[in-house]
Amino acid sequence: MQDWSEVFVPLGVMTAFVVVIALALYAQYRNKRLIIEVLRITVERNETVDPKLVEAVARSTRTPGMDLRRGLILIAIAAAIIVFGYGFGVLTRSALGIATMGLAAFPGFVGLTYLVFHFLERRKD
Repeated sequence: MQDWSEVFVPLGVMTAFVVVIALALYAQYRNKRLIIEVLRITVERNETVDPKLVEAVARSTRTPGMDLRRGLILIAIAAAIIVFGYGFGVLTRSALGIATMGLAAFPGFVGLTYLVFHFLERRKD
């Protein structure tokens, strides 16, 4: 009989990882939507637009090095997960080591994709 903690612990870690990322993305989306709604209402009323609001919208647009920064940060997170797993001896156990490497693969591959986007964007310019 299989010990259920071997299933639920990795599943819980991966679920927590997905939930944290989803909440961060939702908060960012909600913030941008709120700023755009305030701008829309301000323009409809023919009022002057607050410079701080325009600056917030300008900050939310893409900058040239954004993909490079995101890619490097995600690769660093993947490396940190691998080092964490190695430090606690998780990588030496077969099943848990594979789960840890799989967990590290998600931010690692997304980071590599951002780096590819960065270099393709530079070539296009």
